[in-house]
Amino acid sequence: RPPYSKASGSIVGDPYQLKYLQKTVKHPAKLMVWAAFTGEAGRGSIYFLKHNKTLKAAEYLEMILKEKLQDTMDIHGATHFVQDGASVHTAKIVTNWLNANNIQYFNWPPQSPDLNPIENMWYHMKRSLENYDTRNLTKLEAAIKELWCRDMSLSVFMDYANTMPDRIKEVLQRKGGHTHY
Repeated sequence: RPPYSKASGSIVGDPYQLKYLQKTVKHPAKLMVWAAFTGEAGRGSIYFLKHNKTLKAAEYLEMILKEKLQDTMDIHGATHFVQDGASVHTAKIVTNWLNANNIQYFNWPPQSPDLNPIENMWYHMKRSLENYDTRNLTKLEAAIKELWCRDMSLSVFMDYANTMPDRIKEVLQRKGGHTHY
């Protein structure tokens, strides 16, 4: 931001200097990230999917659940799986596969990010990424890995996971309304 004078209430100097301008990208490439963490083990696995489209249910099943979920649950000793109520997560082929593979999952209400601790984790990461060089996909992926694997303490993951009883209690008290989470 250019310097601002409280006395005059105006910008001091030339606000169009390069150092004050923010670079933007009109159609940025996308990097999809799937991650998991548990209340007991803390930090779990993180995976990157590079493509510029939204996943369909069949792709989610093949690329995430079949390839990543079971290994992640086995490695981290997880007994339940939490995902939001997005349509790809609740599609019949997805729920059939989860049931056939005896993976216990919660029927999560749609559009309820306050009930899903990983949403707080993504928010935390997005804020932290402001301190990293993320000008291209390679740098963005490296920054996310560094944050996830090194910079975020295990207690952060465990604290988010351990808020679940309070989250549920507050949602019930508010009859499904917004919470502070």
